[in-house]
Amino acid sequence: MPPTSPASDKVAVTTPIPKPDPTPRQWKIPPLHLKALDLSHPGAARFFKASSDNGVYKLLEAACLSVLNELYPPELEGGDPVPLASPSLALEGTGAEGASSDAETESFTLSTSELPHPPPVRSITFHLRSFDGVAYTTGSKLDDEHKEIHISVNYLAGIGGDDVQVKREIQGVLVHELVHVFQYSNGCDGGLIEGQADWVRMRAGFAAAHWREVPGDSKWNAGYSTTAFFLQWLSRHLAIALFVPQLNYALHFHNYNDGKLLKKLLGGKDVDSLWKTYKKELEKAPTGTETTPASPVPTHK
Repeated sequence: MPPTSPASDKVAVTTPIPKPDPTPRQWKIPPLHLKALDLSHPGAARFFKASSDNGVYKLLEAACLSVLNELYPPELEGGDPVPLASPSLALEGTGAEGASSDAETESFTLSTSELPHPPPVRSITFHLRSFDGVAYTTGSKLDDEHKEIHISVNYLAGIGGDDVQVKREIQGVLVHELVHVFQYSNGCDGGLIEGQADWVRMRAGFAAAHWREVPGDSKWNAGYSTTAFFLQWLSRHLAIALFVPQLNYALHFHNYNDGKLLKKLLGGKDVDSLWKTYKKELEKAPTGTETTPASPVPTHK
């Protein structure tokens, strides 16, 4: 996640693609746990203050629902979104990542097995502790279906702004990390994984105020907000409103296969050529005050 200092020469364009208004799906959230080792730390105090309106559970639950509703919207159809007829597009062992029986998935999502659903998650434990960086997500020592999200209280203590801005940033961090709990990866490019997480964060309404749509010399898979803005542009440019949810769910059925799956979703178009087109469009956009772009800070170790 990029640092909180403002910098860049183009204002972030975070207006989402207009969304239909279907009935939201009803999700069963896995058990949520919280561990805070040092309650006296200023960062821990900020976290609890951000949850003072409705309580910690409601803060965490709302972040879970934001992620699930963006990655698995009701208009996303069940089944494989990208049937790969060509054998050259399938890797050995292609199949559902984290495949589980209907009984296993039923306990977490809806009982209708045809509906798109995330990987099985049995619990999520949030750790508030001191370390360098922002946050990261991992499986527990027990097994990978028990997830852990570690959040740096040092980072929380250093967030600038008033209480509203601090809460918004905390919500954004939570949403970003929870994407890694509920998304499919299946060999996916690391930068694309991080870009999807920040895309969901933008869609959920928690884009960081310091984000700027300035790719510079970066590649399309630089990750985080750089890739998130590109994914947002791809959805508009290709007129595929559900592009990111389709990509995520396609990874439930297929390996990323060194970008061949992505190319299939792009209708055979080359992602690097699309990146060049995207950058040219940005160059034509009005510019603001020129400042030095801030370097991204990874949210994972």
